[in-house]
Amino acid sequence: MALSDIPRGERVFLDAPIFLHHFLGISPECRALLDRCERSEVRGVTSALALAELAERLMRVEAVAQGAAAPGDVARTLRERPEVVRKLQVHEEAVARIPLMGVEVLPLDLRALLAAGSLRRQLGLGVSASLATSAAREAGIEALATSDPAITSGDGLRVYRPSDLA
Repeated sequence: MALSDIPRGERVFLDAPIFLHHFLGISPECRALLDRCERSEVRGVTSALALAELAERLMRVEAVAQGAAAPGDVARTLRERPEVVRKLQVHEEAVARIPLMGVEVLPLDLRALLAAGSLRRQLGLGVSASLATSAAREAGIEALATSDPAITSGDGLRVYRPSDLA
């Protein structure tokens, strides 16, 4: 289902890629969903871990955009050159804006972390996908917005995806 199919009033877990596509300006549908959250038409929820994932991805993009790291060498550059990391700030500003968009941020607790391990074994999900699914389930949320193809409705959630991404 498309992001635009999310019913008014729905409580939906927003996975990190939704924010990433918004902040990188590559999905008008992700921006529209966040606008709906801001207007309280949709009750957006995410986790602290999803925001940490977003911050990491935005740091990498920013380092490449500044010419401080080559695309294939970003992780090593950030690990070995703390002076590069000290100059990056876009990721912090983006993460700080999320609650201002009307999105509730859940802490990641041990129960959700352990449940994610069970989901990885049951469904073959990766760490990020299992943590998003687990966080949604633990919060009693039945809908999840993501562009991650590993997360499917077979995971027990209604899954909504941006249809403007190839």
